[in-house]
Amino acid sequence: MKSLVRTRRVRAAVLVGAAGVLVAACVPGPGSGGGTTTTAPPTSTTTSTSTTSTSTSTTSTSTSTTTTSTSTTTTSTTTSTSTTTTTVPPQNVTKYTPFQAQCQGTALGQTSTSTMDSGITSVAPDTAAQGSTFQLSLTPDPMPIPTSGGGQTIQNLTNVKIKVPVPAGASFVSAGLVGGSNLGSGTPTVTHSAGIVTLTIPGPLAAGTTAVLPTVLVNAQATGSPGTALNVILAGTSYANPGITFTVKIVLFGLSVPTNCYVNPSPVFATTTIG
Repeated sequence: MKSLVRTRRVRAAVLVGAAGVLVAACVPGPGSGGGTTTTAPPTSTTTSTSTTSTSTSTTSTSTSTTTTSTSTTTTSTTTSTSTTTTTVPPQNVTKYTPFQAQCQGTALGQTSTSTMDSGITSVAPDTAAQGSTFQLSLTPDPMPIPTSGGGQTIQNLTNVKIKVPVPAGASFVSAGLVGGSNLGSGTPTVTHSAGIVTLTIPGPLAAGTTAVLPTVLVNAQATGSPGTALNVILAGTSYANPGITFTVKIVLFGLSVPTNCYVNPSPVFATTTIG
């Protein structure tokens, strides 16, 4: 548009210049006579017109905006700790424990000593919950009845007793007997007094036979604190405080010889731990 306007202005100027030339040619100059007409030779004027074309270059700047979107993913990990407590039920443990007892018999003011080898088979739980009731069983070895001793002929044994204290940390609940044979006419019993469980075999147990002693079943309550070991032992620490007693009847004169035995220290026949 600007180029077109400039072109038109140039053309107008040319026309104005041309007109001026024509006017100047027709009007007489100063000093010319009034009656004389001078005709000037024709003058050829060449007008050169230069047209300038202006080109405007427009630079378009394109701005590219890059938007970076950052996505943050938060992973929440929850760790769950689970504690599983497995309670193992009590397991019965069977154990055989031999022992050797020191024995002393007294009759007519005379004493004699000897040893007696025997053993006890026990069955008891390895653990017992505090406050719970558990059972243990004690089976003494069969008891051979000798036919002689100290140069005397033996007729029989009577009133055989075996004493077992209730373990410290437990309280007595009940007791019973199972089995037994060749025990004579008397009825075996089991009693409890002052923390001592006593097996009594009245007999008579005939000489030359083997008495199969009954199994003693004891029910007790775990009253001690957790971790307490309930140890089963034989009672008795001396001839004056025996754990095994019996009476030997001698054929000669029908003499009765009370005999006291003990095991010191007593072995542990069974152990139950309070859980």
